[in-house]
Amino acid sequence: MFATVKKHLNDAKALSALCNAAEAAARAKGIAAPGSEHFVLASLTLPDHTAAAAFASLGLSRGTFEDAIESQYAMALLSVGIDVGGKIAGNDPGDPPSPPL
Repeated sequence: MFATVKKHLNDAKALSALCNAAEAAARAKGIAAPGSEHFVLASLTLPDHTAAAAFASLGLSRGTFEDAIESQYAMALLSVGIDVGGKIAGNDPGDPPSPPL
């Protein structure tokens, strides 16, 4: 029974750390509430490194994920006529192709 309680406490601590990191990632970009992308970014900073290892196994990193987020934001704004001058994936030689909309 003690092991179960200890596991639940550890899970609660990990969830709290994840939520705090996601909120910090959102605030760093001037966003009031975190979205799913902020939780992914936060998971890449957890001490167990499981998310970072999963990304690495796919040849990805936190930086590539952040670039993809910025590209998606820029494409979304551009689709409604707002050009923020953001880098859009696939516009420069060597960039990965843009995901389908």
